[in-house]
This record gives sequence, C-alpha cells and structure tokens, in this order.
Amino acid sequence: MWRVWKVLPGGRAMWLSLLAHALFVGYLLAVVASFWLVGTLLRGGAQRAMVLLVWVLPIIGLAYACRRGEKFIAKQCIRQYLLEASAPGTMSSP
Repeated sequence: MWRVWKVLPGGRAMWLSLLAHALFVGYLLAVVASFWLVGTLLRGGAQRAMVLLVWVLPIIGLAYACRRGEKFIAKQCIRQYLLEASAPGTMSSP
C-alpha cells in the first residue's frame, strides 16, 4: 500500500488498492458460484436445474462488474503515468 501511495498522489491509491482487493473477492465468488452451479446441475434433476439457471445471470453479472472495475483501475494507472510522462523533467529518456 505504501508503494502505491507514493506512486499515486492523494487518497486515490488507497481506494484503488481496496477496489483491487474487492475485485479479487468478486472474481473468487463468481468462480465458486459457477462450480457450485455446475455441480448442482450435474447432481440434480430438471426442476432443480431450471431454478438454479436463474443464478447464471447474476454470476455473469458479477464477473462482468469485476472486469469493468479492473479496467477502471488500469485506466487510472495509465492516466497517472501519462500525466507524469508529460510533465517536463520527470521522466528520463534512455
């Protein structure tokens, strides 16, 4: 956290780091839910399968939301890098 705090000024570094950890938990939940759903579909009957298929969209939605959050973090980091690169005298050329 300290290293990220030094790279990104202000409280943005802390929030982006916390968001990254929340995204990890979201991805983990989506994977666990997917495996649970497939296992239940393989064990259960057709009626149970129809009820559980309702959970497919929320699982996909969770994974999609996590991916969007990941893109947001990447854009913020790239934006900060470009701001630093455009400032005169801050980046050294090879």
